[in-house]
Amino acid sequence: MPDRCCVTNCKSNYKSTKGVYVSVFKFPKDERLKSEWMRKIPRQDFEPSQRSVVCEKHFHDDCIIRYDEILRNGEICRFQRKNPKLKPGSIPTIFSWMPIILFGTRTSEKEKQRRKIEEK
Repeated sequence: MPDRCCVTNCKSNYKSTKGVYVSVFKFPKDERLKSEWMRKIPRQDFEPSQRSVVCEKHFHDDCIIRYDEILRNGEICRFQRKNPKLKPGSIPTIFSWMPIILFGTRTSEKEKQRRKIEEK
């Protein structure tokens, strides 16, 4: 059973998605980065467990490493990774299907304005 995204109203990897699997990422071990993730994720009084994950839908594509590149005989070869990984310091920021009201005071005014623009 694949891990399910912990973001409110996200149904990634639930049975209702009928076998469509999306990659998920564990919370960072670095406490500063972990608290930034928790601040961004719109979920009240949430304390992630060791199994809590966030799916790829909440990260911009440029935050996700899907290929490894190696230099072989003077040429760069790209190989698709079996399991994508996040670039260091990546933070989940895409929550476009969620109403702004759920974000409460944890979200800055600048972030709320950006989300309003994304919804249009």
